[in-house]
Amino acid sequence: KKAAKHYTCLDAAPLHAGLGAESTVVRILMPGEAFAAFEEPKEVSGGEKNTSYCVRELIDGKEGWVTSTSMNELQPWSPKCKMLRTATLTSGFPANEAAEVIEVIRLLEVGELVTITEQPTKDTSSMQLRARCVAERDKAVGWVTVCESGNAGSLLLRPATEDELKP
Repeated sequence: KKAAKHYTCLDAAPLHAGLGAESTVVRILMPGEAFAAFEEPKEVSGGEKNTSYCVRELIDGKEGWVTSTSMNELQPWSPKCKMLRTATLTSGFPANEAAEVIEVIRLLEVGELVTITEQPTKDTSSMQLRARCVAERDKAVGWVTVCESGNAGSLLLRPATEDELKP
């Protein structure tokens, strides 16, 4: 069925087969990975207020439950993103020069806004998560790396806040 809401991980989060934390971990959602939520979030009883989502991971289609704590490891997905680090905007999808010659369109600067136009996809030649985007500043179109290696420090962009989208 069609998912009403999409989210993205800010930090690594386990994807459980069931609602409880004791259930089997199907896999770990890495920073920058997106997923679709098929049910409304469920609050989990206990000491800390946690919210669990029934999700399907968008890259490999695995389903399960992921929990967000009061630290808000998950946030709603937005196609408008802010660059956290300088990154190259390339004309082609692969980010590995051994796989294909890389044509650099230009550098995206820290703080610059981009609009993601296609779902982020893993580049198997470099193992990076990449997305097609449009740079807000000059409307340059190309591919940018979202996440380099799967840890929180490797995110190159994140969804922009409402304040950052104001002119």
